[in-house]
Amino acid sequence: MAKRIVVLMLSLALASCTTAPTTTPTPAPAHIVTTPAFEGIVTWWCASYADELGLSPIELEILPPTEALAAAESGTVELVIAGLEPPPGWFATLLSIEGIAVVVHPSNPLRAFDMEDLAAIFAGKVTSWQELGGADKQIQPVIPLPGDEVRVRFESLVLDGLPPSPAARLGPTPLSTSMIVAEDPGAIGYLSFSQVTEDIRSVRVEGVLPGPSTVQDGRYSLRLEILALAPQEPTGVAYEWLAWLQSSQPAEKP
Repeated sequence: MAKRIVVLMLSLALASCTTAPTTTPTPAPAHIVTTPAFEGIVTWWCASYADELGLSPIELEILPPTEALAAAESGTVELVIAGLEPPPGWFATLLSIEGIAVVVHPSNPLRAFDMEDLAAIFAGKVTSWQELGGADKQIQPVIPLPGDEVRVRFESLVLDGLPPSPAARLGPTPLSTSMIVAEDPGAIGYLSFSQVTEDIRSVRVEGVLPGPSTVQDGRYSLRLEILALAPQEPTGVAYEWLAWLQSSQPAEKP
């Protein structure tokens, strides 16, 4: 009997010596949502972070502003990246200042407007490019969906209470706005500067072109803040991503 006990104890000791070393588990990815207005730049930020770490710690979802805030309120997502006013009591931190670029078709010779011109165009008070010194061609305004933060900010800065033109076409996303303007020589639209594509042209507003330097120093007046929002201060991977982003700012435009 004693011999059997000794053998058993020896077997247990050997088993404990051959146990595989424990590894640190990979933390669960952070679930973050952004709005269509900033899909391009936020996707770029997430990809840059993943490249630096050698893994993908962020799950990114695109939702309209109201749905994005509701997802954070319910706990479905940890962070909202948007140009929205934070609800009372929410955590909010500034990530970047984004320009709102006014864009036209490449064939349009008019490449500079003042605020009065833009108000007249997007409120439908001026309907032909000829009235502004351009070709005898109908103006086609292109605007984001109601509730889009770029539209809300643009209308507060430019239209000053005037309703948008009833003839305006809706661009549900920055990409769709770019496509409409690229296909229609009479079109003019606006979208976040980081989403401007090569097949359309940004124009000067009050004599200034949008760009990283003119937006950051305030010379370009059409701009808004990109914020990280959450019902409470984030922790874990979400917190680490915010800290990295605020310290490095990998790119102003993808």
